[in-house]
Amino acid sequence: MSEKYGRKNIIVFGLFLLSVITLLLGLVNDFSFILLLRGLQGLAAATFSPVALAYTLEVFPNDRKVGAVGSISTGFLVAGIVGQVFSGYVSDHSHWHVIFYVLAVVYVMTALLVVWILPKGIIQNETKNIWAPLKRICIVFTNTNLIFSYIIAFVLLMSFVSMYIILGAYLTSDFFGMKSQNHIYIRIFGIVGMVMSPFAGKIAKRFNVLFVLKMALTLSIIALTAMSFISTIAGLTISSILFCWWDCPCCSFISNAC
Repeated sequence: MSEKYGRKNIIVFGLFLLSVITLLLGLVNDFSFILLLRGLQGLAAATFSPVALAYTLEVFPNDRKVGAVGSISTGFLVAGIVGQVFSGYVSDHSHWHVIFYVLAVVYVMTALLVVWILPKGIIQNETKNIWAPLKRICIVFTNTNLIFSYIIAFVLLMSFVSMYIILGAYLTSDFFGMKSQNHIYIRIFGIVGMVMSPFAGKIAKRFNVLFVLKMALTLSIIALTAMSFISTIAGLTISSILFCWWDCPCCSFISNAC
């Protein structure tokens, strides 16, 4: 769709559509409608991530592409933490509907910023059949390098989410007895580790990309393994920061490689 109608156009359309659906989510109370709108919300949100990455690789010069992709990846991962902290705070001090009202406004403002700031970009092929790529999607899985990249990306993101889920269950267990809201605050420290992602491009230029990727994966494994032997809040917090410190740049390298 973005090749036919333009990357920027799809991003703007998706953000406006996302804002409308998010606003409607704040207005309903029926569980069936909430499920339906959440599905549509995910469909609208899916117009951003892949198109934004493709847009970045087209617009940015080669020496800045990895850093740009790293910044986008950082935004995705930071949102996973900030979003939980924000929604937890709002639900504790107001009604859950307010979360969707605020996010709807944020999406509209973001769409307007995209319209005003980002260059138009290139429309690849206005006569393109948008269904044709779906018929050839199996060709992707004949590329061994892509398959390995997808597997690594899946493991990285899965381990990132799983780590925080298990950490939350551990901290709120009888052993620590921590309140769920306090656990969310601990997640904020993970943002400190994510500051490495925007610098992924410079690191890759100074060292070999594959070497840095291997080192980052190794250090991520060490940090994650260390968490299984640590039983103090301070130690777990530091280990989670170190894990994010190396896990996030890996996502940047893999996204750029794909």
